[in-house]
Amino acid sequence: DPTKTGYTFAGWKYSETDAVFADGAEVPAMIDKNVTYTAQWTINVYEVTWDYNDKVTAPVVEEYDYNEEIVQPENPERTGYEFTGWSPAVDKNMPAQDVTYTATWKANSYNAIFDANEGAWKDGDTTKTVPTDFDAEIVAPADPERAGYVFNGWDPEVGTMNNVNGLTFKAKWVNATDTKYTVYTHTMKADGTYEVKSEILTGTTGDPVDVTPANVANGFKYNAEKSNATGTIL
Repeated sequence: DPTKTGYTFAGWKYSETDAVFADGAEVPAMIDKNVTYTAQWTINVYEVTWDYNDKVTAPVVEEYDYNEEIVQPENPERTGYEFTGWSPAVDKNMPAQDVTYTATWKANSYNAIFDANEGAWKDGDTTKTVPTDFDAEIVAPADPERAGYVFNGWDPEVGTMNNVNGLTFKAKWVNATDTKYTVYTHTMKADGTYEVKSEILTGTTGDPVDVTPANVANGFKYNAEKSNATGTIL
């Protein structure tokens, strides 16, 4: 059979009767003049598949005759992304084969804001901003610090950027159990001056403290009015 790009051979057309004969079929006996058999062709139909490449939209399949003009769909939309075209570039006319055009996307960048929540980083910042592409993993900054507390992660838990308004994360803190505090004791001497002694203790941030003496040395009296024997570990 003869071949022709984009067409399927459909037989031979006899000039005397316009009858079409398949290749290899029996044809009329030769007559006393020249005759012509002309090849007949059927145009092929091919498929165009539009792959939206967004994990949501099903591919759309369309049929086109060979060399028919291809009509592109409206530009698709995708949350968090900018449409950048089709790959490969869309042919103007239908080629002699099925083709698939895949949407290409550029992820938009949004801010992940980290709030130290009464803490701070070593450079003094109380917030950090981390620009992150949509759907990408967010990289948290180094842990902030807060006197008397232990960093306990972020609220909410840090994951992927999935919000076109950006995301905010707040530091979580638990009370430290080794917070140092100082107790000062003022003891009046015979000359009326005071001897001051200090003692460094540790406890849990936020716990109450009561250092009221249970016993006082002979010759001394506890001065409750001028003393500050209770408080909270900060």
